[in-house]
Amino acid sequence: MGPARYCAVRDTAWSWSVLDASTGRVAAYNNVILAGLSERLAEDMAKLLNVEYSAADTKIFSSSGSREI
Repeated sequence: MGPARYCAVRDTAWSWSVLDASTGRVAAYNNVILAGLSERLAEDMAKLLNVEYSAADTKIFSSSGSREI
């Protein structure tokens, strides 16, 4: 797995967000903006998004159709 695309960052003294490193913007998940979170939730969401991103990036399809191998 390459460098993490998503990371948790502190906004203010009590607030955290998940940033998309490729755009520099706050990430969204299912149309929910990931800002104003607790530190733990922001870190967990960043891990989840990185796992989903890396899984989508590593899918390999056979040449005979859409069957995954």
